[in-house]
Amino acid sequence: MSDDYDVGYGRPPQATRFKTGQSGNPKGRPKGAHNLHTLLSDAMQTRVPVTIEGRRVYLTKAEVAVRQQVDNAAIHTSRSSSVVRITGMALR
Repeated sequence: MSDDYDVGYGRPPQATRFKTGQSGNPKGRPKGAHNLHTLLSDAMQTRVPVTIEGRRVYLTKAEVAVRQQVDNAAIHTSRSSSVVRITGMALR
C-alpha cells in the first residue's frame, strides 16, 4: 500500500475491499427461487376437473375463477357484479 492513498467516502481501505473476482454476495439468490408472481401464475395455470352441463372437462383455476365471477354477477351478487363491471370496462 502506498501512503498517498486517501481513505474516505467511496474509497474504502484497500485491505477491506473485495478481492478481484470475488462477489460481494457469494451465496446470492439461489437459482430457481420463485417470487409471488411466479407462484401465483403457476397455481392459476393448474388444471382441475369441472363438470359443465353433465360433461367433465379440465379447466385452469383462472378460467374457473372467471366463470364463477361471471355466474355470480348474472344472479346479481353485488360484489361479483361490481368486479365484472370494472373488469369489463378495463377490457374495452
